[in-house]
Amino acid sequence: MKLLWPITALLLLSGCSTFRGSIDAEDQWWAEDKAKHVALSALSGFGTTYAVRLAGVDQTRAAATGFSITLSAGALKELWDATAADGSGWSWKDLAWDLAGTTLGTWAGTETPLPR
Repeated sequence: MKLLWPITALLLLSGCSTFRGSIDAEDQWWAEDKAKHVALSALSGFGTTYAVRLAGVDQTRAAATGFSITLSAGALKELWDATAADGSGWSWKDLAWDLAGTTLGTWAGTETPLPR
């Protein structure tokens, strides 16, 4: 798990302006795809965090694991968009919405009571 934080940081920092389409006037803060980013990140953050808790891991470690895995997936998606021939380009706005959803989902995953 110690490697997840450096990997996440590396992926976040990899969205440099040299990627194709990194500065796009069409990339709006309130576009339909942003709702998808926040919703999928929230679902993933919740599911991952809750599943790790069900496996017997304490809340703090479960939250760190769920958060890291989910945000890494969002960063990998942006890296794909930035480098794929048919990708839409790197979007810091997409990643910001991924962060919001990840935070919400991770919080929900730690606060939802486990079955007895």
